[in-house]
Amino acid sequence: MDELDQLILNDPIKRADEASRIINSPVWIDVWQQMEAAIVQGWKEAPMRDQDGMSELKRMHKTLTSLKANFESALVDGKVEKINQERSLKGRVADWFSRDAA
Repeated sequence: MDELDQLILNDPIKRADEASRIINSPVWIDVWQQMEAAIVQGWKEAPMRDQDGMSELKRMHKTLTSLKANFESALVDGKVEKINQERSLKGRVADWFSRDAA
């Protein structure tokens, strides 16, 4: 992994931007929908006696939704970090003006 990759992984805002780029990509959306549809179709077609197969499909669906949730979590973390940075900047500016006024 190069420096740019590390920067993206370690900066919540850059990480959120990258996560947004990926999960809003038409390719990602299409692939995710195809995977989910295949899993659901597998459930529908699985015989009731195939408990192992149905359990495996459930695990696959949980993994798929967990992957999406991790991307969405990166988006939320980035938004929170951006808000925190903006608040911190506003606080520093307010402190600077209050010191300057005194």
